[in-house]
Amino acid sequence: MDAQRLSGQVRSIIRRNVFNLAEIERIKASKQNIGELQTEIPNEPEVPSGRKSTENRRKSYIPERRSSILPNYTDTNYEAVFHNIDLSYRGIGLEERPRISRIPSDQKSKEFCRKINNIVKPLMDDSGNLEETFCAAATICEILKIKPASNITKEHSSPPWEKRLIRKIDNTRKQIGTLYAFLKPKTPPSKKLKHKILQLAKNEKIKPSNPRYLQLLEEHLEKLRQKLKAYANRLKRYRNRTKRYQENLLFTKNQKQFYRQLSTAGNQVNNTRPQRQNMFAYWSDIWSVGVQLEDRAFWIQEENDKWANVQPMENIQIRTDDITHGLKTIKNWAAPGPDGIHNFWWKQITSSHNALARQFSESLIKPACIPEFFTRGITIMLPKTGDLQEPKNYRPITCLPTAYKILTSIMTKKIGEYVSQHQIMARRT
Repeated sequence: MDAQRLSGQVRSIIRRNVFNLAEIERIKASKQNIGELQTEIPNEPEVPSGRKSTENRRKSYIPERRSSILPNYTDTNYEAVFHNIDLSYRGIGLEERPRISRIPSDQKSKEFCRKINNIVKPLMDDSGNLEETFCAAATICEILKIKPASNITKEHSSPPWEKRLIRKIDNTRKQIGTLYAFLKPKTPPSKKLKHKILQLAKNEKIKPSNPRYLQLLEEHLEKLRQKLKAYANRLKRYRNRTKRYQENLLFTKNQKQFYRQLSTAGNQVNNTRPQRQNMFAYWSDIWSVGVQLEDRAFWIQEENDKWANVQPMENIQIRTDDITHGLKTIKNWAAPGPDGIHNFWWKQITSSHNALARQFSESLIKPACIPEFFTRGITIMLPKTGDLQEPKNYRPITCLPTAYKILTSIMTKKIGEYVSQHQIMARRT
């Protein structure tokens, strides 16, 4: 069986609830590697050959990434929802998981967060990678019936109503051009043009034998002109209405991006994007080339001699209070990194703070245990002024994992306290 068919069976088993919660827990307890789960099927009478493949497909499965295909559970069975989602995403890479969507900031959402927080608290104490935080966030979104956000950025496409109006405008313009070329010709009309006029007159029930044939065509031409004007005004009105709606929605969700769009709206000279290979080559020359620092400068030795008697800073011990304090200075819905977890979830899933503090302290002693994704980010290129086909006219912004931001904010605070205590930094005069 290939991987695609196997992953399809996984989604089918989860969606149809083939295994209940007790069976899932028994399977998890019997196997050390969750990524290679195998279920033992008891001895049964021999089944027909046509059903053997189906039975074999039920014997083993590997959890596969799921997007919007989530099992339909009752709202009261929170623990079952969490364990099923935890089983689905366990062992799946961060890049392959769907992004967690925002949830409404109301009392109902906060109540669900408190309930899920109590469920995952026993798991967080023994957590080694904090995957439970992602699963808890996905569980809350599932209970609130919020679909996970897609990892793929969709290209902008015109709405159906705009396509219909543009199609009507194009057809009307074609008819106007045909009638104008026939009624006010600069050269004798061709057979093809006459055939089009006869077809158009037939559609409008205008007979060529009518004495007022040309006059009726003139009236129809004027009618088409008025219709074209009405279509154009309607298209302009609808576009303005859609623009206002989108701007109001963006202002409600992300005011920073709204004001950024206002400031850059009139500065874009060319909206054509640069080619991917050109963008990669330009920024690779900047980021891939290492910088040789002068670590033997005379002033460095002078500073070392000046502060030689200062007691060295002790090893940093990160506590739960440090996690809580570090989260206060971070915005809830700031863009996350490859982990896809917003700061909001770290604040709401308070049961993760103890495990987070423990893992941060261990990573400072043993840097090798820091996860690889901690130093990885998603870089977004924001356009500046000038020709946007040039890679240099873009400003890169890298979205790092939120857990990395929490760690660096705590480190900055503790190092700042040490520097202030010993007055190491130069004072402002």
